[in-house]
Amino acid sequence: MPLQIRRGTTAQRLAITPLTGELVYDTTTGQLFVGNGTTLGGATTTGITTEDAQDAAASLFSTGSHSGITFAYNDAAGRIDATVTVAATGPFDGDLTGSVFSDSSTLLVDAVAGQIKGDVLSNIVNFTGSFGTPASQTTDASLAIRGTAIFFKDTYDATDATFFNIQQHHSTVDANPINIVRSRGTNAAPTAVVNGDDIIDITFTGHDGTTFRTAASITVAIDGAVSAGVVPGAITFRVRQGASISTVARIANSGAFESNLIGAVSGTTINVVDNNTITLGDVRLSQDGLSTINTNANLFLFANGTGSVEIENVRIFGTAITAANNTLGTLTVTGNVTGNVTGDITGSVFADNSTRIIDGTDGRITATSVTIGNTGYLQLPVYANGTARDAAILSPAAGMVVFNTTSTKFQGYTGGAWVDLN
Repeated sequence: MPLQIRRGTTAQRLAITPLTGELVYDTTTGQLFVGNGTTLGGATTTGITTEDAQDAAASLFSTGSHSGITFAYNDAAGRIDATVTVAATGPFDGDLTGSVFSDSSTLLVDAVAGQIKGDVLSNIVNFTGSFGTPASQTTDASLAIRGTAIFFKDTYDATDATFFNIQQHHSTVDANPINIVRSRGTNAAPTAVVNGDDIIDITFTGHDGTTFRTAASITVAIDGAVSAGVVPGAITFRVRQGASISTVARIANSGAFESNLIGAVSGTTINVVDNNTITLGDVRLSQDGLSTINTNANLFLFANGTGSVEIENVRIFGTAITAANNTLGTLTVTGNVTGNVTGDITGSVFADNSTRIIDGTDGRITATSVTIGNTGYLQLPVYANGTARDAAILSPAAGMVVFNTTSTKFQGYTGGAWVDLN
């Protein structure tokens, strides 16, 4: 007949205190325990648990005598923590309190100042932590990296003229670029950008006495449809004008420079070099003049409102052409003139069939006939009397006709005397 001893789970075993010499079998762990009358659950007699092994190993480290290093057993975390208090040689893994030196005794990490003194030689250096702001960067460091923010020198140094310097030293014509990369998706699985996506916004910020505000910015963005091998771009320039940021210029993907205002940097002169030509739509402005690009196209110059167009001493106002300021100077027209002319004319006047109407050399009307419209009239020179007539016409010529208002007579000069004609 088999012998069966007292048995139960670990929880059941730990709930009793076996009698001295009483055997108890733990059905959970498969271990045999013997009672001593005082130990809850009995004392172990066979096997050893992981916890027992950890406790035994930790006891060796924590209670032993060591040189320059101490150990503490963290039973809850299941680990042994070590504190190194003297120089260590060789690889090290864990938390380190104190300065770090290279094999040549060069200081690499200054524990007192909290600074890395040595060079960091690595293909990739990852910086983690909270994102900083200019206001939170208070140290006078030449370069500080906090999270994804990079801060440069915090104070001005008159002896150090270079604020930020990128150097390349080689004999190749081409230089290594500074790449600013943008995609949609993720770094591991990038996807194509789309029209309107910004590639980079570069902002220039100043303090207004209360907070930092953007003074100007440069934006590079996608300007057009993106396809395989084609990523069209444009550059936009913005400046703060008062309380808002406004776009003042843009270089479109077509190559056009777009701006609402172009002014000279100094003075009032804007120089165009090389081809000496500016094209505005169908109008070409060059050193040779203003013209249209398309053959036989019309060129129009318009003034706004009641203004006029003035070209040196010539004023164009509405449908009239006069000397500048309307009263000063003489307007000289060379070539054919079609339409009405108001003002003094110097030179000959011809009809549409090239017949001379007025001889500009002697002032005579040379037309074979003069036709006056039904609503028009021909007015002769008028004088109050013969005295006034003779004072005005010192050298009369035969054929001259005037009107005497005193005698109410038309008078003609015969070549020797003035006679009444009616």
